[in-house]
Amino acid sequence: MMTHQPRTNMIIVETDKDSESAVFNHFFNLGIRPTFLNPDSTTIDRYVRAQDEPIFVSKIISQSPKRQKGSPISYAKLEKILVDIRVDESKFSVYQGQELSSIFENAFDTFIINQDSMLRYAGRRTAQDKLKWFVLQDPSES
Repeated sequence: MMTHQPRTNMIIVETDKDSESAVFNHFFNLGIRPTFLNPDSTTIDRYVRAQDEPIFVSKIISQSPKRQKGSPISYAKLEKILVDIRVDESKFSVYQGQELSSIFENAFDTFIINQDSMLRYAGRRTAQDKLKWFVLQDPSES
């Protein structure tokens, strides 16, 4: 879905707000590094970008679009991922600009996107207008 492939992978673990520190400490105590607990944009710029496969631990936003498919572990639906890469510009900086337009264009051309679910989640992130504007604009103008 992308024009360019980033040189790194990111692992994002989202958990209930009451357990994010426990999950971070568990990874840290197991020696699973580099792991970051709710990194801000400065931490991301200074430390995370230099890592090959950083792990982010953060709280999940309520009513996030997710699937379980018979597993005790849930994973993010495409609608959530699209909103997150649009809204979290510092975390997903490698996917911004024309790359972001390509991702959205390819996602909408290839998959059935539940726009109601995507906009509802964007509303939970207080980014519904930002997402609507982005989706409705001509991708070649980004």
